Amino acid sequence: MKKIIISFLLLLMFLSFCRAQAYTGRLIDEQGIPVEYANVGVVGKSIGTVTGRDGRFELEIPQERFSDSIRFSMIGYETVTLLVSDFVNRTNKTIVMKEKIYSIEPITITATTIRTMILGYDRANWQVVRLYPRDDSNNRGLEFGIILDPKRETVLLETLTLNEMFITKEGNDTTILYRLNLYKVNPRNNFENIMEKPVYIRAPKNITRFEIDISEHNFIIENKTLLTLEYIDDAPLTFSLHFRGGFPKPPDDSFFRRASHSNWINTVCFGMSVKARIMQKNFTQK
Repeated sequence: MKKIIISFLLLLMFLSFCRAQAYTGRLIDEQGIPVEYANVGVVGKSIGTVTGRDGRFELEIPQERFSDSIRFSMIGYETVTLLVSDFVNRTNKTIVMKEKIYSIEPITITATTIRTMILGYDRANWQVVRLYPRDDSNNRGLEFGIILDPKRETVLLETLTLNEMFITKEGNDTTILYRLNLYKVNPRNNFENIMEKPVYIRAPKNITRFEIDISEHNFIIENKTLLTLEYIDDAPLTFSLHFRGGFPKPPDDSFFRRASHSNWINTVCFGMSVKARIMQKNFTQK
């Protein structure tokens, strides 16, 4: 009987040791100001989150991930990448983010509009799809979107439209905070964020059709670009995302990822579209 009790206690200790532990940290800039809504995640794994307005985060990391890399990133700052083992063993888990310096020369647009075009899926069709995040994550950092293909035209993104998207989350708030992201499409779907400053969108929790003017941000694209919405809301815990999607074969222009810095997954199409103005290619350098 004694041996059984000892074996049982050893088993409990083993299971406790193997279970993911929660690690807390904070992101600040070089002036000590919190970096809010930054992405924190184990690279290539569905383990990630977004910092709060105080720059703090909490992430559950199992021991088998200690040999992987953890990445801290935010638009406008240099990305920081560490070994998970180095991060968890740090006494001070405050990460200092350095401001990113952009060398791109500003451009004044002197073009005229030729016509407008619709990029993406302008109407919801097919049937409702459920996109379930991981049950053991807080889902902040979940991201979904479509590739915009201007067909080698120069276009100014004007109006973002969302069709039939329904989200359930805790709390009584009827809106959700997203970050809009644009990614350069590289080979093998190696997407590279090209935003120079964050753009936030607050949309209704349940959308039949929602349009928002994004022309003020002067997003101009000439090549295939992935446009996404990233869930960064402070609302607690889990939600499920329901949307109109295509079946049976996923198109090659719709993607989502479950957490910050996790792998992108090709999925059924989302009811997202952007109205864009086609511009003549007449630009002058400032």
